[in-house]
Amino acid sequence: MDKIAELQADLKSLEEALSCGDYGEAVKYHSKLDKKLRGLSEQEVAGNQDLLADIYNKLTSLNKSARETQLTVKKDLSNFTKNQSKLKAYDIPR
Repeated sequence: MDKIAELQADLKSLEEALSCGDYGEAVKYHSKLDKKLRGLSEQEVAGNQDLLADIYNKLTSLNKSARETQLTVKKDLSNFTKNQSKLKAYDIPR
């Protein structure tokens, strides 16, 4: 299996991990992709520019999506803790 095919397979695995919410596994695939991309020779890059551009665009899209999810979760968690504090203020002993 050539390096570009391996990159595409890892990218697909990364996408699946993110869609399932398995962020620990997604980090592993992201690190693996990073290492493989950095290991490409100049000839491999020159010969596969279109495929690598597609991989780059998909990876950028996945990173953007993950950042948006992170911000949403951060906001939701903040709202939850604020609401919990408000509820504790009105806690009626039983």
